Amino acid sequence: MLFLLLDVSGVCHLRCQRCLEDLPHSVDLASRLQLLEGDDLMQDDASDEVDGIEASKELDVLALVEDEILLSLPFAPRHDEGVCELATNSFGRADDRFGMLAQLKNKF
Repeated sequence: MLFLLLDVSGVCHLRCQRCLEDLPHSVDLASRLQLLEGDDLMQDDASDEVDGIEASKELDVLALVEDEILLSLPFAPRHDEGVCELATNSFGRADDRFGMLAQLKNKF
């Protein structure tokens, strides 16, 4: 059996969904992928310990690493509760979108 060992560590800079400021996110991945060929791809392996990928000379390892990193990122990155402020609008005030919508609703 052939395996591809993937070990990635670093920092990705994401955007906080609350305050829209920079959010450093640590990436520390360790994956063990079994390289499979031909008939081995069709076998249903009940083992969830190791993921299998097709072994080929054209295997794009950079794309594989990119996919693993993307799968590890949070869906909606946010600072911890109480760490960030609400985004400010162009007037320097806290952005209260629901309050602004309520005011518009009352005008009409």
